Amino acid sequence: MGGFANVTAGITNALAGKMQRILFSKVMASVSVALVPHSLWLATGMPGAGTNATVGPANGRALTSASAGALDMNNAASGENAHIVGGGISSNTANATGTLILCDRLCDVNLDVSANGAVTGAVAPSARMGSTTAPGDGGQLWMEVTTALSAAANGITISGNDGGGNGFASFTITTAASAIVGRSVSAALWQPIGVSMMRSISSVTLSVNNAATGVYNACVVRPLGHIPMLAVSQYIERDFMVELPVLPPLFNDACLFFIYVPTAAVTATIFGEFRTLSG
Repeated sequence: MGGFANVTAGITNALAGKMQRILFSKVMASVSVALVPHSLWLATGMPGAGTNATVGPANGRALTSASAGALDMNNAASGENAHIVGGGISSNTANATGTLILCDRLCDVNLDVSANGAVTGAVAPSARMGSTTAPGDGGQLWMEVTTALSAAANGITISGNDGGGNGFASFTITTAASAIVGRSVSAALWQPIGVSMMRSISSVTLSVNNAATGVYNACVVRPLGHIPMLAVSQYIERDFMVELPVLPPLFNDACLFFIYVPTAAVTATIFGEFRTLSG
């Protein structure tokens, strides 16, 4: 995807009405665990809470901007590309500091901790992925608890396809005992898949069976931008055009949602906006 030749070109496009403000206000579904990443997929507010797929490895799904829980966005005009050019966030909840991460939720599958077998449907939409030729394109594996896990740790082995569309060696994730709804299944943000990117989830195997109950989403997500939450009630801005000139690409039909890494246990209300610019 292209960017803008210079800042002036970006400003010209913004003045021509090609900038979009995506506003949001989310309330966490439950209290967080300090320093552990949490999904805001099931958080209420604007937009409303997302939904989970039917439990089972045969029920994976690709997600779009039309999926329940996705931030409201308009696609770039035909022949143009959109980029994240900035955003800002704040919270009016005591102790609600940390980092908010904007992601494109490409696909997910809802799995019981005892699940075994081939995963179907959890393939990232090709329209939101670059080529499988080198260096390839993909996302990261994010795993969020949807039904609290039992008071013991399980080993979950996952295989999939990398950014080049090739199968990679399976790896095992150890779940946290008594993990609550909304948090990462472990303390990790991105699970260590052994490759830099992944396009799809192929299979899941329960390799260590200690915890009898619990359900989680295994998701392929594309991180788009990070904004620090440094102090309660202060509005913090990030500029991706001048301050941090990375211009993350925003593909049409992106399913935008947030991951929040809190510094304290809190049920946070987080609000703000992200801005996109097309050209």
